[in-house]
Amino acid sequence: MEQQLELSFSCNALPIETISGVRISVSLCSSSKENFLEKVLNDHFFCNIPSTLMPLLFFDQIGQTETVIGNTNPVFSRRCCVSYCFESSQKLQCVINQVDGKSEKFISMVAKVECILGEVISRGGSIDLQLFPNGGISFLRLETHEAKLSGQAVRLQFKGHSLHAPSNDCPLDAYFVMYLVPEDAPKLLLHKSEAIAEKNPVWKTFLIPISHFSFASASCSIEIDVYNYNVNREDKLIGKCTTSFDQLMRGIGALNAYKLSSIEGKKKRNTSVELVDILHVASSSFIDYLKAGTQIHFSVAVDFTASNGNPLDPSSLHYIHPHKFNPYMTALNAVTSVIGKYNRHGRIAAL
Repeated sequence: MEQQLELSFSCNALPIETISGVRISVSLCSSSKENFLEKVLNDHFFCNIPSTLMPLLFFDQIGQTETVIGNTNPVFSRRCCVSYCFESSQKLQCVINQVDGKSEKFISMVAKVECILGEVISRGGSIDLQLFPNGGISFLRLETHEAKLSGQAVRLQFKGHSLHAPSNDCPLDAYFVMYLVPEDAPKLLLHKSEAIAEKNPVWKTFLIPISHFSFASASCSIEIDVYNYNVNREDKLIGKCTTSFDQLMRGIGALNAYKLSSIEGKKKRNTSVELVDILHVASSSFIDYLKAGTQIHFSVAVDFTASNGNPLDPSSLHYIHPHKFNPYMTALNAVTSVIGKYNRHGRIAAL
């Protein structure tokens, strides 16, 4: 789950020397890079690299603010953009630099602070980060803002015409799956409908956030696959068609009625899918729910049966290794390390 965010910055009570000019550099480190960093710090291949320089290899700069001159309480107007991903622990690093206001040349680093993006969101989208370890009133304020497309969605509804089961040994129970198909990226699942046992089904309306289309062009292909649901075997394809976001936004009518094609590409007579409703609407985003105080917990079920092996056997899922996690502990840590950031107390409710 990704969503585009903008980050804004302001500072309070910076050292007097920053009056010559101050600028903030912003970098991001994902959880995958952070985990890899921990592993290689003890690797002999990296032993000649100072540990203080290692983070530089794993933080990717995502932007810089403009330079503000003559102000020890600067408010920066230039924002940085970041793709927020709930499933990943994303660490932000903000480096406040003193620069020459005329030449823009670097003079010295004033302070460096880090935080987890998820923690900022769980605190309502704003956090004050202390700049110096001895306390004081100097801090950096980081605020998150949803991109312009956030909070907007399209409401869609489709109807099928003359659908029939692919084989005679299974009753008709049709549903469709909608994908966004970028040119150089994997398919993105947009929606999966309910199954309806009718030849001319009218599926329920559904919402798609417009932000899903922000990384792809509006003319990017959208694929609609219609399947027949089978209880005891693999679902079979009834037919498929393609369209685009631009095409759908042109509204209902003949231009948004699509004949279905088989796997071989042959169009089926009278078998089609039609857009019967489309409306641009306001919609709450996942971040809106987090900022409003939505509580996150998870459920855990551990299989203690003998089928997973003897706990004393190192190959068993239940084996407790003295130096590393077993598969259960690895799975729990992967989940809790992410959702734990959304609780101010660092505690997670598990059921």
